[in-house]
This record gives sequence, C-alpha cells and structure tokens, in this order.
Amino acid sequence: MLACNWTWSTYDNETDCSDVELVVDDDDDLTDLRHRVEMTRFIVQRVLAPTIISAGFLANILTVIVLTRRTMTRSSTNVYLTALAIYDAVYLALAFSMTWKHYDAVHAMPWYVRYQQPVGRPLIDSASNTAVWLIESFTIERFIGVRFPMKGKVRRQTQCYYTTDYCADVEVNNTPRVT
Repeated sequence: MLACNWTWSTYDNETDCSDVELVVDDDDDLTDLRHRVEMTRFIVQRVLAPTIISAGFLANILTVIVLTRRTMTRSSTNVYLTALAIYDAVYLALAFSMTWKHYDAVHAMPWYVRYQQPVGRPLIDSASNTAVWLIESFTIERFIGVRFPMKGKVRRQTQCYYTTDYCADVEVNNTPRVT
C-alpha cells in the first residue's frame, strides 16, 4: 500500500509525502507489478504510438492530395485545411522520430542524441505552434466573414495566403541552425 498524508491543510501549501512507504507483501507482487508496467509501456510506446502516428500521417497526406486537386475550388477554407494538414503531417513525422528513444538500439546513438533536444524538440514545437496559429487565423477569418460579410469577401482569399505565408516564415526563421 502507498501511504501519504493528503489533508486539506497540507494540500493548500504542498503535499506532504515524506512518509511514503511502499508495503509489498512478497516479491511476487512486485515482480508482477513490474511486468505489468513493462507490458503497458511496450503496448503504448512501441505499438499504439507508432500505429496512431502512422494512421494520422497517412490521413494528412491524403487530405493534402484531395484538397490540392484541380477539381477542388480554391477557397480560403481549402487553403487553410491544406496548410493545417501539412503542418500536422510534419508534426506527426517529427513526433514519430521522438518515439525512437524507447528503442535501445537508437536512443544511445550519437546522431540521435544530437538530434533529439537541440533540433527535434524545437521543430516539433514549431510545427504544433504553426498549426495552432493557422486554426486561430482561420477562426478570426470566419468571424470576420460572418460578422462583416461585405468586407470579409473582399479580403478573405488574400488574407488566407498572407497568413499561410506568415506562418511558414515564422516556421523557417525559428528553426534552429545546426552547425
């Protein structure tokens, strides 16, 4: 059992867990617990994460293919959705490269250590932030289109291209330089 003092008086300041003790009846319980934790980690880190990331990456690529066809209308919605799918695909590809740390053959390699923190993590953050800004600008553009319909129609397409270009510029300019 795990014993910890969870009272309201200590909860307001900090949780006092200095008296934490793990009571294990026998070594079989601890061995079973470790086995369950390792099995859960294996399923989540080596099966579920790559499967979900691969499915999301494939879906984003298909979205880009469909939205960039000539038969699709060139609306601001399609441009925003295409840009969002591209940045989501980049995010998922980079997130997949971060899951390699759970493989013993990869995580200790010098190239992966040099890639993971100084390059991989900022690129992932940049791709996710760009996707968030695209959603934000799409929402603002839709608000303008609904609130001020006559003014929104004139600037909608141009604003969409400028916003996408701005997000791409921010992405490129904030990417760390590897020397």
